[in-house]
Amino acid sequence: MRKLVFGLVMATVACGGGDGPTPPGSQVASIIVSIDVSTVIVGLTEQATAAAFDAEGRALPGTTFEWSSTNTAVASVSNTGLVTGVAPGTAIIRASAGGVTGTRNISVDVDRCETPLVLAPGQVATLSGPNAVSCLVIASVPNESEYVFIPANGTAAPDDIRTYSVQGDVASATANAQSSLNLGEVTGSAGLSALAQRAPLAGHILADGQRIMSVVPRARRTDRTRFRRERESLGAQAAVLTASAIVGDSVNLNVTKANSSNLCTTFAAIRGVVKAIGTHAIIVEDITTPTGGFTAADYTDIAAEFDNLIYPTDVAWFGQPTDIDGDGRIVILFTPEVNKLTPASTDGGFTGGFFWPGDLFLKSDFPTDSPCPATNEREIFYLLAADQAGTFGNVRTTTSVRQASRGTIAHEFQHMINQGVRQFNPAVDSLEVPWLNEAMSHIAEEAVGRAQLGLGDFAELDYAAITANQQDYVAYFVQNLLRYRSWMQRPDTASPISNRAANQLAPRGAGWSLLRYTADQYANNNARQFFRALAAGPTVNVTNFVSKAGAPFDEIDAGWLVTNYTDNLNVAGLDPRYAFRSWDMHDVMAGSNKDVFPLLVKPFPTQEETKSFSGSGNFYRLVRPAGSGQATFRMLSTTGGTVSFNGARLHVVRIR
Repeated sequence: MRKLVFGLVMATVACGGGDGPTPPGSQVASIIVSIDVSTVIVGLTEQATAAAFDAEGRALPGTTFEWSSTNTAVASVSNTGLVTGVAPGTAIIRASAGGVTGTRNISVDVDRCETPLVLAPGQVATLSGPNAVSCLVIASVPNESEYVFIPANGTAAPDDIRTYSVQGDVASATANAQSSLNLGEVTGSAGLSALAQRAPLAGHILADGQRIMSVVPRARRTDRTRFRRERESLGAQAAVLTASAIVGDSVNLNVTKANSSNLCTTFAAIRGVVKAIGTHAIIVEDITTPTGGFTAADYTDIAAEFDNLIYPTDVAWFGQPTDIDGDGRIVILFTPEVNKLTPASTDGGFTGGFFWPGDLFLKSDFPTDSPCPATNEREIFYLLAADQAGTFGNVRTTTSVRQASRGTIAHEFQHMINQGVRQFNPAVDSLEVPWLNEAMSHIAEEAVGRAQLGLGDFAELDYAAITANQQDYVAYFVQNLLRYRSWMQRPDTASPISNRAANQLAPRGAGWSLLRYTADQYANNNARQFFRALAAGPTVNVTNFVSKAGAPFDEIDAGWLVTNYTDNLNVAGLDPRYAFRSWDMHDVMAGSNKDVFPLLVKPFPTQEETKSFSGSGNFYRLVRPAGSGQATFRMLSTTGGTVSFNGARLHVVRIR
């Protein structure tokens, strides 16, 4: 038996999530209804579940729900949430408790292996669940036609990796030559070696932030009055970089050894000199920085760019940063300690800079058995120093360091804001997980690039627009596109919701693309409000993501997967949800890849074993001459039976 849904149906999902203790007497504020498949076959059943949350996003276990269906002629539901398909159509399954109702839209359809599917050009169908994906028959059509099949893993849990086989059969000859769009695989990686990668140590640093959140007692972490009092009593050293700071001041700072096993206790104590002071930034240079680097004018420009471009943009998109030292400014330290993180022999990616979560905590926050002397107890970024002779590793010219620092600051500032808006919130139990935290930081790079070019949040960017100024293109755009390309080249080896984004490029590019698509389609024309809500939580991971989007993960993911192929193809009759509003992605990706669109699209029919991370899939293209017979596509286990995971999905698009 098989399951199918035409298009993608919207589900109402209330905000929720959280693992903290449930206070006595908490009231239900929201309910999330879940079901493993989006379509139920007539005569079959699927189990729906519900979860209740209080106003602060904490789970309320033990809640009893009342179940109902808005259309019992299509789907009925038992008092335990068991949904039965009655007749083709759509229905809303509801779970209610404490005067609050959560809903989930579902479809009911016939078996599409026994009843062939007919799609008009521009229509999209999704088969949902192990039985459904095991066999899809496309009906014969009189005219020449073209289809794309995307077998995928719609599981919402990150890094769920499933292996399966795909098989295609047709009743007549097929023409599978590549289209004029030159869809295919780009095997080269030109340009990747030029990236200023923040990936090598990002996962290690983010993990240390989570460790610190678990070490510092919640009562101390969330006590703002105590925090301010103890911060104000830190003494004369704090005053050097507050209201009394002037250019030329000397200051002692710590630089944690970002590649050490304990970032709290392994650090370099350095001496720095204040080089520029802006409204929101204090620029400091490590006194061990080689001569011949940035000039006084360069440092003044860096402070001005932060004040006038990066700071207001990141704040508008993600929220206000903390100001734990009370000076209203963020220290930007250029230090050879960052250069040392990339060995001189390294060819390619390097650490361009970082923000360390420990700096937003006081030494007094930590228990005596887990001290953290490395913290500077202030907002601070650590960046590469210009090193013309390669004294501390590879040669770093002033031009390359300046370019790397622009995107790095925009990226790391989001991390700083993200932690800050959560750190003092009693409803928050943990920092955001790597995939979502990193994806938001890549959105920050794009947002700053848009602001620099004077382009709106939803302005449709093409290749000409983003390359109008080459320095801005390199600083804010090209890295996201190259990361996205590395996912496109092998979508079977990465996913937008993979926490391997902590250290790998492809998941970061896919994550940026998924968030951009979600903002385009689900943010109600207010991308900034959407991302501020994401940054604030208080939940994390996919729960945070779907609650802010207001739709189930498999719906968003299905739309994004299809959009990766269909965006700006001008497919007649295609629903606008299968497109980026803010990017002409075909033009941009082809323009940045020597006129080759890099998405790996394989010919149909085929038979092969492959895999998908949760949130990702594979792409197969079928072109049929006029008068072709039926075509069958199967997604099976590697032994030929049904696949074993409920998140199995098969998306089908008729292009023409």
